[in-house]
Amino acid sequence: MNLGMEHQLRLFLIIKKIMSKIKKCNLHLVDICVRDKEHFYKLVSTCNRLFGHGKWRTQSNTVYKLELGVGNLNRKWYIPDETATPFLKML
Repeated sequence: MNLGMEHQLRLFLIIKKIMSKIKKCNLHLVDICVRDKEHFYKLVSTCNRLFGHGKWRTQSNTVYKLELGVGNLNRKWYIPDETATPFLKML
């Protein structure tokens, strides 16, 4: 049983390494102003539905900064399809 868990952990680390190497040059940069935490979660949900989980990126620490009380954060989003840019900016 322990060998199986080690195998699963090794497989997970390999997948994580591969996913971290998604080139940003294949993704399109979009600047979006995030108003609050609810708006951020709506953007995340929409990106997951449009592009799939793990196929897009955004800057880290967004929720942390929103919890500190910072509003209207300008965040960089990297998305695979630039035709969705106007839709994301309208949310």
